[in-house]
Amino acid sequence: MINQLLNLVILFCFLTLTTPVLADEAGPHPVTPVSDAKAATRTPYWEQFNDPTLNELIRRGLGNNFDVAAARHRVSQAEAMARQALAPLLPSISAEAGYNLSPYNSVGSAIKMDPIPGAPASSDDDDTQLMHSVSTVLKASYLVDITGKNVAARQAALRDAAASRADAAGIAYNLAFLIIQTYFDVITAQTRLALIEGQIKNNSALLELVEARLDRGSVGALDVLQQRQQLEATKAQLPLIRALVTTGKNQLALLIGAPGADELPPIGAELPQLSPAPAGRVNRLPSHLPSLRAEKLRMQAAEHRKKSAQRTLLPSLVLNGSVGYQMNYIDQVGDGETWALGAMISIPLWSGGANHAALRQSKAALAAAKNGFAQKQLTAVKEVDNARIREQEQQEHYEAMVRQLEASKVAFGEARERYVVGLTDYLNVLVTLATHQAVQLSEAQAYHDLVLARVRLLQAMGGDWTHTLLTRNGTGE
Repeated sequence: MINQLLNLVILFCFLTLTTPVLADEAGPHPVTPVSDAKAATRTPYWEQFNDPTLNELIRRGLGNNFDVAAARHRVSQAEAMARQALAPLLPSISAEAGYNLSPYNSVGSAIKMDPIPGAPASSDDDDTQLMHSVSTVLKASYLVDITGKNVAARQAALRDAAASRADAAGIAYNLAFLIIQTYFDVITAQTRLALIEGQIKNNSALLELVEARLDRGSVGALDVLQQRQQLEATKAQLPLIRALVTTGKNQLALLIGAPGADELPPIGAELPQLSPAPAGRVNRLPSHLPSLRAEKLRMQAAEHRKKSAQRTLLPSLVLNGSVGYQMNYIDQVGDGETWALGAMISIPLWSGGANHAALRQSKAALAAAKNGFAQKQLTAVKEVDNARIREQEQQEHYEAMVRQLEASKVAFGEARERYVVGLTDYLNVLVTLATHQAVQLSEAQAYHDLVLARVRLLQAMGGDWTHTLLTRNGTGE
């Protein structure tokens, strides 16, 4: 009688302690839902996830990442070059001062020489006399851009600077994606780690109960060995998942320019809930994507360079003038003001074919830029289409995983109940338990993949906000 009561107590504990294995079956717990789909083009898409930690990580990454910092300096270089291209459109002014010493009979006497009182009279045929000459002059010249050659070159440089800014925004854009991906990887790894720790706890409890039943003679030693093997197999996953958490945090620290993972803010506990996918607006991709924007600007720069090369073959006009003061001294002093005005027109006749070769080169560069832009635009459109398809398929996969998780839960519960009443052996319990615990981990990974599929879709679509991406960390460009 006592043995029967003990067996009933053990079976009751078996049913009770295995219940936590079935907890949290509804998939990842949602946080604040994503806002409406149109917001994806107005604000950075990661702000729609309403995760302050993620926003802070991206802000720090944009401000501290070394690749972004290098891109900012390349922007400064391109802007300086654009400023240099403005110089030919402005007058050139210089000031000169000089001193010359020469034989007197080797120069003309254009300045009236007044004799110095008390000085001996000079002789025109005295070849040994020297002339000292001091002069100061202010010169100005202006290249009249009658053909627009320098204007076109200036426009090309401005487009290059704008393309450099778009390149920098593209680096920041890709950095934000890497931070988001790594952040969600860490959250999923932490979720899987918590699941495995719970599974270890439940498997340990099951092992204790099976061992108790073995002591009472209700089961064989094989049941204990099988449950022990299941427990060790679950424990074997712990080091790998812990490594994913640690390396993910280290990668996050690297992306935001932090020396170590200990400087990271607390990582979130759950992945965001997803709203319906945003509608496609592929016709605005050249404005919404930094990479396409840069290609389009470089194509425009190539167009202006071709115009500049064409206009190099046309005449040019230069205006110049000077004003100054000159003083000469031999045995008497003469001084006076000087000035000059002039104009020069230059017609290119022969330059060894350099100008025509430069024109051919600029035309080829323009054709290459046009084809490159067309290909990248087509690729960007296809990336949006593919990202949308991948998300749809991943959504179906996740929904199937949820159904599989529910089915594995029911199967495990049925096997457990049949084992309790002696209608099946413990092997069926182990099989359904192992399947159920594996599906738990797979379902968590499937939702992670679904969230990343949405992120890739939003990344492929871009938005107007990418124009000001580099200023969002408060440092400006």
